Amino acid sequence: MKKLLAISISMLILSGFLASCKPQKPQNAGGDTESVYSIQSEISADDTNSDTTTSENEQNVSSQSQNKPTSSNKTPDKTSSQDKTTSKKPTSSKDDEQPVPSQPMPPEVNVSGEEYKQIKPVSREDYHGWKYLKSKGTQGEQKAYIAFEKAFSQFEKTVAFDFKVSAIEVNRAYEVYMEDHPEEFFLGKASYTMDSKDNVISFTVKSDMMSLPRDKVIEMKSLVQQKVYDIILELFPNGVYKNEIETVRAVHDYLVNNIKYDTTLKADHSHDMYGALINGTSVCEGYAESFLYIMRLCGIECLMVNGTLSNQSHVWNMIKLEDEWYHIDVTSDDPILSSGEQVLRFEYFNITENEIRITHTIVGNITDIPKATSTKYNFFKYYGLEYSSINDDVFVNSISFSLKNGYKYAYFKFTNNTPSNAVDHYLRNSKTIAAIVNGKGFNKQIVAGGSVSYSQNKTKNILNLELRYK
Repeated sequence: MKKLLAISISMLILSGFLASCKPQKPQNAGGDTESVYSIQSEISADDTNSDTTTSENEQNVSSQSQNKPTSSNKTPDKTSSQDKTTSKKPTSSKDDEQPVPSQPMPPEVNVSGEEYKQIKPVSREDYHGWKYLKSKGTQGEQKAYIAFEKAFSQFEKTVAFDFKVSAIEVNRAYEVYMEDHPEEFFLGKASYTMDSKDNVISFTVKSDMMSLPRDKVIEMKSLVQQKVYDIILELFPNGVYKNEIETVRAVHDYLVNNIKYDTTLKADHSHDMYGALINGTSVCEGYAESFLYIMRLCGIECLMVNGTLSNQSHVWNMIKLEDEWYHIDVTSDDPILSSGEQVLRFEYFNITENEIRITHTIVGNITDIPKATSTKYNFFKYYGLEYSSINDDVFVNSISFSLKNGYKYAYFKFTNNTPSNAVDHYLRNSKTIAAIVNGKGFNKQIVAGGSVSYSQNKTKNILNLELRYK
């Protein structure tokens, strides 16, 4: 009788940052439910002539939230192993360099006007995770990433490896690949088969979506792809803006205005692009993945950041403008007021690392996160809505900006005063301010006097003043 040797291996995994976001509080950013995941890998090998073993990743979830979503469509965690690998960085010659994955086709737009330019998607050479693996990953990780792309782009469940690659390398490549490709929301938990030399020889995705008929998965991805192209064509019929902050603002506003935050945490596909863009309901992961994918198709480098907000797991983005990186949290710019209304905000639009760290913690990322120090394209600074004093001109300026852009609120940031002082000034001078603004010939006329509805972020000295129209 053949003797069977059972070996149990445990891998400690960093916290996964699934977007099990809690409902957002009035005038405050929403947080996510913290989850801790672990992978148990068991290898059973015959000590005579069996040379393959199978290991399946299983999720053991412990959560601080009593409302942890149980939807079978939930995207699994994107985690990274703490186990150290003995693999060295690639030292191959140019002949051994890995090919760059192919670039997706953009929607066609005829450029019209000097302020616009042709839509040119970010090359996958500049996908953040792929760049990280090329500079700091092992050759096995690079090859696994490319093998994943070839298989998953064809909706194949199983990937066979004809090169040496360890379980740690495969896990890392898979995690990086998933963060680089939010449009492949059908990915999730998986298993791999190893030989007796601890090399992974095959990898199989076992997510709930991949158990669906292949045609159904293709149809769902096609719906998302078409929706993204429709959004781009709707927002940029003349081409994307040469001034890229205008492109960023248009996409930011669209997502805030068209995605309903899933306060139940139970909606189908609440954690992916399908839920956000097709169902119109999502938590932070759906917001962040949709923003990432659209930004890259518009030619702007973007990545996702894992961390916490109010001690709950959270996901947001970073974008690159003129070689400088900025943090941008679309979910937190879509807060829920006490009335239940979701409103458009700009408190987390292109802010620095120091600013994001006031409310967020950056933790659990599997790739290096760029530094963000520039304030040039911060919303308030760039659009001239940051003020050192309070007077009538301040209100005329902000209200005019909002009327020009069709916003329901006027936005202010103060450097030397508080929002409450600004509200007092407006209450005393609203009729004078309204008369000046209404004399500018906007399509809508604002109403002065009476009560004033507003929200404020005292930490950032930001005031959001609701406008009333005739």
